[in-house]
Amino acid sequence: MLSWIAYYLIKGVSFILGHIPLQGALACGRIAGYVCWMFHRRKWVAYANLRAAFNGKYSSQELRRIVRKTYTNLGQTFVELLRFPFITKEYIENNFVLLAGSKERIESVLRQGKGGVFLTAHLDNWELAGYYSASQGYPLKVLVTEQKISRVNELLNHYRELCGNKVIGKGMPLREMMGALQDNELIAIVGDQGGEKEDVYLRFFGRLVATPPGAFRIAQKYKSAIIPCMMVREAQ
Repeated sequence: MLSWIAYYLIKGVSFILGHIPLQGALACGRIAGYVCWMFHRRKWVAYANLRAAFNGKYSSQELRRIVRKTYTNLGQTFVELLRFPFITKEYIENNFVLLAGSKERIESVLRQGKGGVFLTAHLDNWELAGYYSASQGYPLKVLVTEQKISRVNELLNHYRELCGNKVIGKGMPLREMMGALQDNELIAIVGDQGGEKEDVYLRFFGRLVATPPGAFRIAQKYKSAIIPCMMVREAQ
């Protein structure tokens, strides 16, 4: 029952957000992110990590502002994901700028016939980056984290696949990724979230950080190119 309630609630919110102006929808996302920032206990983990990383470069007030802006950006990111069913060609043309030479680099990788690995991070809107890639003629096999509520997980994955991408979830994701590279396709991995026993520890901002090596290992195995891919939000 809870799964269905969450499903219809998110679907209803998606419908509302898709029928109000973009700036209004993003403002809703920022408000939701701000509310989460106020009550989410793990914000202090983010604050502690920033303080350790920058080691006196920023004041406590500046660090708290960075954490708060991170939460409001996450709110915008979720809103934009919920608006996927309502994205139009005009929206793409008016709101995205692709760096010069990007398509040429991708075409160069595909001409090698070994596929490619889009490696991104939880930066600005990684979900929208995948949508934009497919809209430009480069559909992706996207490795995603499963959500705890099954119906919500199915709905969000449905949204992710509206543009032509294919979600790789639970089951045998490694086999699907290997098959995609062998078929000269592009796969996308968000590679900044560790926590597995296979992680490699690398020095980052002066500290050893658990880093998932999966993207590099699969690219090395099939001699596929890794393509760093980031979407940067230039304004609210």
